Amino acid sequence: MAFGLSNVTSSGKVVTMRVTVISVLVLGFSSPKIAWADSDLGAARSFVVLSSTGDVTFKNRVTISQVGSASSCPGSVGCPGNVAGTTVLMGRGNAASPDLISGDVIASANSSQGLNCSGNPPGTTAICLGNDSEIAGVCATGGGAISLPGECTGGTDSSGSQPDLTLYPQAGSDAVAFSTILTSLTTTQTLSAITLSTRGNLTISTVSGLNVISVASITTGTKSTITIHAGATDTVVVNVGSAAEPGSLQFGNGASVVLSGGITPDRVIFNLIGGGTTAQLGNDTTFNGTILAPQGEFTSGDGNTPSPVLINGALLFGGSVSLGNNTNLNFYPFGSVSGGGGGTSTSTASQI
Repeated sequence: MAFGLSNVTSSGKVVTMRVTVISVLVLGFSSPKIAWADSDLGAARSFVVLSSTGDVTFKNRVTISQVGSASSCPGSVGCPGNVAGTTVLMGRGNAASPDLISGDVIASANSSQGLNCSGNPPGTTAICLGNDSEIAGVCATGGGAISLPGECTGGTDSSGSQPDLTLYPQAGSDAVAFSTILTSLTTTQTLSAITLSTRGNLTISTVSGLNVISVASITTGTKSTITIHAGATDTVVVNVGSAAEPGSLQFGNGASVVLSGGITPDRVIFNLIGGGTTAQLGNDTTFNGTILAPQGEFTSGDGNTPSPVLINGALLFGGSVSLGNNTNLNFYPFGSVSGGGGGTSTSTASQI
């Protein structure tokens, strides 16, 4: 079976790759083995926040930052991260607490699909910016209005033909295709549903290379910690749920996903499988890695001024994405997967 994935070159050109999936029947096993070429998120690599069919909502003091400066974009650490949804609504902040976005803001809505936003006719606004929102890139829509267009440093475009806007549908399709590839990888470690109580701890240790961890769901209590221990050149894929039992990712207030051993957030991805998946981060949480859920929705709680919600990675969803007050999101686009899984990895847990 063959299907296409898209890469985006530094010039913005979409290049479609053919990926061949080969099913091999192995005596004694009922599940097919999968072989694949090096694969990545395709057009979705450009987006730090993606809702392919839903709305994006930011409360006040949401900061989306690029990490350093990359020589080649998109898809590398150091690239600006774009935000995209059917509509985009930002908090009504002020000069002391604006929403700050390092890349473009994209909304596909036309003038009959929009939000109610001050200054525009009801139901016509695709991008509703807050007071003193600061957008480093372009604000582009499928024809819907843009409130406070002067806050878009790169200008505005409501023609429906801006390059990142035309990539938006492909990004959703590529996210679905990549999630399917991740689901098909050979599992190196299977965990029962993770449930941590208040201040509970779980350490997931890995082997060299590609680690594919399968878990039914993840639920953590207040101030609990999941630690992923892996090397700087390793990759960790956490497949959560299944088609029969969709994945759920629920983190309590002050909970964390932390990394040790040299691995960085661009080498960690949580793939939520199945329809109706949900991911929720509580107040004052810290999360390292990309969350991919082509059929899911995302919400996060509020941080506080000295301790914001901190996400190092990207949020790629099919449904709505909502970020709470005082959230810092540093864009670490996930890299790629290649080859098969390594040996058997392990995990240890403790409850307090």
